[in-house]
Amino acid sequence: MTNIHVHNPDDVNAVRLSEQLQAFGCVQHVSTHNAGHMLDFVITRSDISISALRVGDTLSDHAIFRFILQAKTEHCDTHWVTRRAWRGLSIASDLTESLLCSELEALKDKSDDELAELYSIELTRLLDKHCPVVRVRHKANTANRVSIRPAWWSSDVV
Repeated sequence: MTNIHVHNPDDVNAVRLSEQLQAFGCVQHVSTHNAGHMLDFVITRSDISISALRVGDTLSDHAIFRFILQAKTEHCDTHWVTRRAWRGLSIASDLTESLLCSELEALKDKSDDELAELYSIELTRLLDKHCPVVRVRHKANTANRVSIRPAWWSSDVV
């Protein structure tokens, strides 16, 4: 394992760490020193600040930090939508009770329009019974919102 000498601007690993912090949108808030070298760091996203920072006792040559993160949370807009509870639909539902599956002889005299209307009525009735309409809270589409993402972010990450 390599030590990263962040205090040395000529250290290749220190430069890489700095570049990675920038790429991920992070900042270094504080560090501890031991014999002129930085040992412990508090690193967060750039939109998060810290307060009430206390550097406590040391364990070996490392320190214990206590602080409060002041993170901003995005307010997620929600709205109510009406949907069918499709997960409740079972393929094994009893479809034989439908007029479409039972009295086929009675259907042969019906016109195409009457069959289409009957199909719509029967399908709705069966869905209402086996997969009822429910009202659920839905998160608003955030695709149109502008958000700051680090350089490495892509839709493949999700």
